[in-house]
Amino acid sequence: MSINYKKNLENNKDNSDGFEKTVFSFDYIKIGNRITLFILIFFFTIVMIAAFKIKAETVDDLPVVVQELVPPPFVPVHNQVADEKAKVVKVTMIVEEKIIEIDDEGTQFRVFAF
Repeated sequence: MSINYKKNLENNKDNSDGFEKTVFSFDYIKIGNRITLFILIFFFTIVMIAAFKIKAETVDDLPVVVQELVPPPFVPVHNQVADEKAKVVKVTMIVEEKIIEIDDEGTQFRVFAF
């Protein structure tokens, strides 16, 4: 340590004495606004969850449709826009293990594919 640094440390008084004498206070307006906002968001969330649960249909009441998949990309024949109400769609995808060539050199790779 340099001598100048030591002199500066001696000349500067410790400010921690003033800390004990000061009164610690919160800004109650800002904290009150935050708490109020939190409570409003909390109750709004509870109300929205309850409203959606009341409106939700049970899966047991939905109609069940079994569809066959068409060749790749293995999707059922469908429209982009749903024409009917909600329904359960069942499809069967069979995963099979097979060996495929992945390059021109004849490199073979074992895969699980549909």
